[in-house]
Amino acid sequence: MDVVGDNLSNVNTTGYKADRIVFQDLFNQTLSGAMPPTGDKGGTNPKQIGMGADLGAIDSVFTQGALQDTGVVTDMAVQGNGFFALQDQNGELSYTRAGNFYFDRDGNLVNSDGLYVMGYMPDENGEFYPDMTIEPIQIGEEYMTIPASATTEVNISGNLDTNAAGSEIEFNHFLTSASEDESVFNLHGANGEDLGLREGEEVVVKANANENTRLENLYSVNNENLSLTAENPISFSGRVITDSGNVSEFSFEVQGTTLGDIVNELEDQLNDLIDSPYIPGGLDPNGNNFDVSINEEGQIVIERGNDGLVAGVPSTNRTVEIDNVAGNSALQSTFSNLLGSYREGTTRASDTIKFEKVLYASSEPGIDQFDDLETLSYLIQNAVQDNLSEDFEAYYDESTGQIKYYNPENNKPPLSDVTLNTDDIYGFEITKTLGGGSFNATVNPESQDILADDGNRDDAMASLVFSSEITENTTLDKLLNAEGENLELVNPETGEGTVIYFDAKINGESINPEASNLFDTVNAPSDEGGLVENIINNLPGIPPISWFQTVDENGDPKTVGDLVNAINNYLGDNVADVTLEDGAIVVEGNPGEANEITSFDIGALNAPKFNNLMNQYEYLQHADGGLLTTSQTLYDSRGDEHTVNYTFEMVDENTWRLRLSTPEGSGDQAVFNAQAPYVNDEFYIDFNPDGSISRTYYVTPNGEQSVVGNPGFTLLTSNGTDNITVSDFNINDIVLTSKNSNIDRLEQNGYTTGSLQEIVADDMGTLIGNYDNGLQRNLARVTLATFTNNNGLESIGGTLFQQTANSGVPSFGFSGEGGRGAVRSGYLEESNVDMAKEFVNMIIAQRGFQANSRAITTADEMIQEVLGLKR
Repeated sequence: MDVVGDNLSNVNTTGYKADRIVFQDLFNQTLSGAMPPTGDKGGTNPKQIGMGADLGAIDSVFTQGALQDTGVVTDMAVQGNGFFALQDQNGELSYTRAGNFYFDRDGNLVNSDGLYVMGYMPDENGEFYPDMTIEPIQIGEEYMTIPASATTEVNISGNLDTNAAGSEIEFNHFLTSASEDESVFNLHGANGEDLGLREGEEVVVKANANENTRLENLYSVNNENLSLTAENPISFSGRVITDSGNVSEFSFEVQGTTLGDIVNELEDQLNDLIDSPYIPGGLDPNGNNFDVSINEEGQIVIERGNDGLVAGVPSTNRTVEIDNVAGNSALQSTFSNLLGSYREGTTRASDTIKFEKVLYASSEPGIDQFDDLETLSYLIQNAVQDNLSEDFEAYYDESTGQIKYYNPENNKPPLSDVTLNTDDIYGFEITKTLGGGSFNATVNPESQDILADDGNRDDAMASLVFSSEITENTTLDKLLNAEGENLELVNPETGEGTVIYFDAKINGESINPEASNLFDTVNAPSDEGGLVENIINNLPGIPPISWFQTVDENGDPKTVGDLVNAINNYLGDNVADVTLEDGAIVVEGNPGEANEITSFDIGALNAPKFNNLMNQYEYLQHADGGLLTTSQTLYDSRGDEHTVNYTFEMVDENTWRLRLSTPEGSGDQAVFNAQAPYVNDEFYIDFNPDGSISRTYYVTPNGEQSVVGNPGFTLLTSNGTDNITVSDFNINDIVLTSKNSNIDRLEQNGYTTGSLQEIVADDMGTLIGNYDNGLQRNLARVTLATFTNNNGLESIGGTLFQQTANSGVPSFGFSGEGGRGAVRSGYLEESNVDMAKEFVNMIIAQRGFQANSRAITTADEMIQEVLGLKR
């Protein structure tokens, strides 16, 4: 009952191990021994009487107790075999499963009775070794801070994306004047766009009709043919009313081959209606009173003058009313304004009558069909000569790229042509039917009125410039802008060339080659002490730039191909290619954002039209991918932070450049440990086909390479501390892949001064310090002791045990090793006493005692009976 009671009293004792009692019987009284069988009798068993029960043993039960979560870091529980070792002030060791520890003011890890917890203290590298000597755990002042340490090692790993695109820029299109026999379907017009002509498309030559216009080519203002021919006369009808009121109807026809014929006959017919039958024609005041003409607007104008007296004889004063004009609807609509009454001073005009001639753009020969500018000019000339002005000329001037429109005066008889300039052309216009566009803007002369003039033929009115796309063989003196203006790269009068200069920037950095790398094959231009060269090399705000002469040593103009090659040579490996596409210079950059063409200035001396054309370009696409930038914090010897930027830039498919930089305004400078003349803020990385690094190397400005295994770099600090020297710069784990660029590990071994913030523990029983500089440090590790015979341990109170002669000597070591259990921080092991079992043991003990006392009582009563028999 004492054992059961002790167990129950310690049911809440941390780390307590329950005891159990073991009983054994006493020596038996033998009444007779065992007898073996004989021939005539079987064997008999011994006859013994037990003498009662005795205490055999009291054992501790070292089963695992439940773990209670306390959340206190220094609370520890052993899960499995083993004991915490404690030491008193005399150096004596005791052992316990109760891990309710804490730190005293001196940093000693102790239990509630002040006994020191034994364990291991780490070496200078924070490591533990199995053969270390156990000692009391003490976290002293030396563990409260960690001194700063300068960075010496950097490790970078990640992947660089191989998918990248280069920037592509296109300059404005160059044009050159078209040749007279070049197909119109390939030409460009005044706005630089193609003419827009389609196979079989109609091109209409228009003007206000005049006396020379043939009837079949007469149209209304709505482009409707009036359907007039020489064989189809125009019929007029109406009434003549005398001053006495007599009315007589009239009807007459007019015909001819030209509009002038119609006008002249109409005038004669109208005058006949008001002639006096009594007066000879030469004396009749009404004989020429009607005047019919064609004005500049292409309108038929009918005027009736004032009647008068001749030799005292009055005029007839007849009123002429035109009621009807016979013909198609277009004709009737055009002449409708001529209908009405004509008295003295009456004037009426028809709608405008247009001359139109339809031509056809066609690659096949045929009547009124054209495929080139020479044929188009010839057809325009024929149409105008047949209908407007017989001396008119239209011809293509290949030297200027223009159609010239020349309309000389007709100084030949009849006299009327000489004196009246009847060959003037008004409202001249050429249009294509499917939208005007570039063709209409180009082909028409600068004025719709082409007056007859005996001026210089080459100074005649002209169209804008017809142009065609250039080729690499086009000479620079033939280049035009979209307006058809010569770009003046070669002086047309003197044949002298000029200088084209370049200044490109890749990712914001100017390409500035050494003088020995200039691409041109001739000497630098110079005059009067090198004036031109000085201008080129001293343009304000621009570093020395590369240049190109537009004429060669013989004074002959260079070609567009020469210019493209010059740009290509200037840019070199900085871009992927320079080409001429559809008459425009296209520059394709290397893939990757770092190779973006951020600007490209091309200009020429004394050639403003060229400069205006080249000062703009279009990005067909911007560079994409091929760029990864990341930053890392390094520490100097004082623990001060410094930032360095690593920028990985794609050079080509298998080569990347790594550049070092520091934040603007920091005053620091980061340089690789490269010796001159190698560039010290960058180095190059070549990759194998499988994406792994092949080699790393420095490059001089001239392209010479120096392979280096571990580049290393130095950060030159600006705060007065020692420079940060990174002797081990490991980038070997960077690979090329098709995945998005990413840095997944960026490590360095430097740190600033750190103060201890908290202590945590792991399952090895290791106490770990967390410092405010982000570092962790091993502070100590508790030891676990195991014994050969745990039941041989002697309990000395306070949940402590001590070794005995029968327990064996303790074996110290790390948790989890040598059969030792794990140490759980933040937990305590509860008592392993089973209350239900202990209550059962109490009942069993009670029942046993009751049975024993009943045996004694019964025996006593029997003795009393025996004594009663004697009496």
